[in-house]
Amino acid sequence: MLTKSLKKNSNLSETCSVQIKIDDSCFQRTKCAKYLGGLIDSSLDWSSHVQYIKSKLVRASYLFYKIRNVVSVDVLKMLYFSLVHCHLKYCIVSWGTATNSVLQPLEVVHNNILWTITYNSYRCHITPVYKSLNIPKLHDIYKLELAKLMHKFHHEMLPTSFKDLFQKTAEFHCHNTRYATNQNYFIQQVSTNGGKKTISNRGATHWANVDQQFKDKPHIAFSNQYRPFLLLQYG
Repeated sequence: MLTKSLKKNSNLSETCSVQIKIDDSCFQRTKCAKYLGGLIDSSLDWSSHVQYIKSKLVRASYLFYKIRNVVSVDVLKMLYFSLVHCHLKYCIVSWGTATNSVLQPLEVVHNNILWTITYNSYRCHITPVYKSLNIPKLHDIYKLELAKLMHKFHHEMLPTSFKDLFQKTAEFHCHNTRYATNQNYFIQQVSTNGGKKTISNRGATHWANVDQQFKDKPHIAFSNQYRPFLLLQYG
């Protein structure tokens, strides 16, 4: 499920009277719909899906607080990946483009869970906590999943419906530039926030920032090695 975030005029949405019918059956307009586990709202700002994930993390946070005194940190980490991380990474390539104001409450709950696991005060700086647990932050989970998607596309591991999503720069023009020879994809110039958040723009931009040493690795090796590479920035 690949979409872009697009802020629509709320007044226009409310006054829209378009009806869709199939075999005389009229589709009811709704502000939010669930598709393949993702909540898509009418404004496409992903606020409904982020709130849905947040509610799951809040419940998990209470569980971690109740059991942290009777299990080890290793067990808590196992539970984290079972109850928290799986929700954060699912479809994050799509909803990870939401605005900071939408994502920030989710990041707060995520931080609280890690503080709880490590018995740290909420006033403690969070980056060393992520580093000690070897767990990526929310924006780095997005970068990792986006890079994995691009790596699959680069090695032709995705369905054929993705084939026109990206175009290699070397195929777009004949100039032998460093950018083209580094197996990068053409980045179309866009001026709107919606255009900058499309998967074709974000994916090509992030792939250009992936170190050349990772691009030709098998996919499993790429996934296992690129994650620690992202964690190196935590100091």
